[in-house]
Amino acid sequence: MKRSLTTVLGLILTALVPALASAASVGVAARGNSTILNSGIGAEVTLSPWERVDFRLGLGNYSDSTYSSSEGGINYSLASKLKASSLLLDWYPFAGTFRLSAGLVKTDFTITGTASGPVTVGPTTTTATVSSEVKWPSSGTYFGLGWGDAPARGTGFVWAIDAGVIMMGSPSARITLANIAGSTPSAADIAQEERELTDALSPFKALPLFGLSLGWRF
Repeated sequence: MKRSLTTVLGLILTALVPALASAASVGVAARGNSTILNSGIGAEVTLSPWERVDFRLGLGNYSDSTYSSSEGGINYSLASKLKASSLLLDWYPFAGTFRLSAGLVKTDFTITGTASGPVTVGPTTTTATVSSEVKWPSSGTYFGLGWGDAPARGTGFVWAIDAGVIMMGSPSARITLANIAGSTPSAADIAQEERELTDALSPFKALPLFGLSLGWRF
């Protein structure tokens, strides 16, 4: 039976309680994030139980992005929305500023689209209002590298730069038509349109991420 990401995070945190309770230092930071579709700000808490290891709990809010795209004969106005929370492990292999990071990410990533007027769905051209929604799985993994103040540096001002990728999995699309004036496209043609929209956005199952953190370690 599959376990939810919340359950998995709970089990991991429970297993780490002894180490985290004795953490040498705790840090808080403001974080700026940018992907190829969205950018935004967030916050993170860092716990340093060992000399070369950090655990990071992060929350990111991203600005909505709008753009246009034509898929399968339909010109969409698209809006991208992204929220993400994460539990990451940072390892400083050389006890310097360079670090490798990996962990779990809970995401809410959706792209919605609208189109109106004459549209072509399969072999059928009609006048309608088209609404589309593409959603990604709600959990994924993060792998990346970065540079920042290592746990051994003690208290005070801290900074970090990260570059990595969120592996989110393949999206799924849903398309609905309303206010149809003319021929009605078949269910099979609408399903094909959904597959084409999914295929067009499938490269984003891996979402590159760049982040900058500034904060204080206690």
